Amino acid sequence: MLTAADLRVTVANASGEYAFSFQNGSIRDGDADSQFDPGETWDLAWTQSADSEVTVLLVDESAETV
Repeated sequence: MLTAADLRVTVANASGEYAFSFQNGSIRDGDADSQFDPGETWDLAWTQSADSEVTVLLVDESAETV
């Protein structure tokens, strides 16, 4: 279980690198406890074309880990 306030998602594509806090998206299939638990998903309205290569990193800022 991870605290959502400590999480950041970094995505990179041919246009550059972008960072989003968990507040920029929404946790789905969750219990609304401000934790990112196993089985939950996070959605962000950020569309890319089907042939785009995208790198995604989930960073826990409290532990400084990826």
